[in-house]
Amino acid sequence: MRLFYDVGSRFNHFLVSGSAASAAISSTTVTVPPPSMLRGKTLEEIVNRWTTELEIHVREFGRFAGEVAVWDRALIENGNNVSCIFELSRIRH
Repeated sequence: MRLFYDVGSRFNHFLVSGSAASAAISSTTVTVPPPSMLRGKTLEEIVNRWTTELEIHVREFGRFAGEVAVWDRALIENGNNVSCIFELSRIRH
């Protein structure tokens, strides 16, 4: 059984098809209302909201990536320090 989401019509719905589904029914349409945040909104309003949310997430990602870069540099530097200490201890023994 396969579900197809029909976005081409005025109403959003799923179409059920497949051999198992065909045996029981030839075709069934299940109406699925849009999520409440989209209900009653124009396409432009939806795109504007998503764009705003995306900009917020991009800024947050940039901030987190900066923090991770600082941690990464600290780990590399400390790894180099540990390697130096290990080499010094091998030379002395």
